[in-house]
Parts: sequence; C-alpha cells; structure tokens
Amino acid sequence: MQRGRRLCDGKNFVPTKYTVVCEHHFHESDFVDSASYTDSMTGKVIEVPLKLRRLKPSAIPSVFPNCPAYLSRQETSARESPEEKRARLDAEALQEAIQLSAQSHEAEEKKNAIATFEDLLKAVGGLSLTDFWSMVVTQTRVLFLNFRNQEAPVVHCAVTVVFRPFFGSVCR
Repeated sequence: MQRGRRLCDGKNFVPTKYTVVCEHHFHESDFVDSASYTDSMTGKVIEVPLKLRRLKPSAIPSVFPNCPAYLSRQETSARESPEEKRARLDAEALQEAIQLSAQSHEAEEKKNAIATFEDLLKAVGGLSLTDFWSMVVTQTRVLFLNFRNQEAPVVHCAVTVVFRPFFGSVCR
C-alpha cells in the first residue's frame, strides 16, 4: 500500500483506514478469477471459478489515467512461481501417463478379446502345451486331456472349453 500511495503522489491525499482503491487502477493480471486444486491421486487439475474476483496479494495500483505516464506501469505477464510450475508439469506428466496407460490397456483388451469360436481357436492354437496335456478341437469345444498309459489310454484329467457368447448381467 505504501508503494501505491507513493504512486498516487497526491499532495493533499492522506489515506485513512477506510481508504479504498477502485478496481480500475489495477490491470486484469492483478486479479484472481478462479481457484485450482490438483488431485494427487489422478493428477487432474480442478479449477473452480470464484463468485467474486480477488486481488492478488502482490497487486499494486498501477493505472492512473489522469497522472503522468511514468506513474502508470505497463501490464506485464505474471510468471508462475517455480512451485506452481513444478506442480503443473508434474500434473501434466501424470495425466499423460494415465492416458497412455489407459490406451495401452484398451489396446491389450482389444487384442485379447475373444468374440467368436474362431477367435478362441486362434488363441488356443498359439498355446505351447507341455507333454502332460493333449488338445482335441471339435466343432463346438476345445478339450485338454491327460491320458494314463495303461493297456488302453484312459482319460485321467480333462478340461473342456465351450464357447458361448454371453450378453447380459449375472445377479447372485
């Protein structure tokens, strides 16, 4: 306020505790119109507009239309503090990483999706099985069998995979 009083340089001007300065004596960059919050879990920046705009703590009255030009300062762009910049860059990097992760997850889900019996056969055909299992493919199912060698082969263990597309929900 001292600096603002020096800028006014009114010879008969004596400020009191009730003295106020009109908003027209400040640049637009001296006001805060919104509050922001960075969610540390997701990295998203949430910005909420304020009902009433406020002056920044560092704001100095600097627009004096009826005074010499050297008393009014030109509007300069305010730089963000290193902490604000670091927080903003961290939030942007985290947001980008989350987006890339979601995209790669979606691509992986699409790649591994089995929508038809043919897709199931392609997926099973790429499996490398141990000697323990034998695979038998029929028209509607895939069987994984383990035989015991006796006089005649006997199925010791069996896993049957039947493809039935399901669209709906299950309630228990």
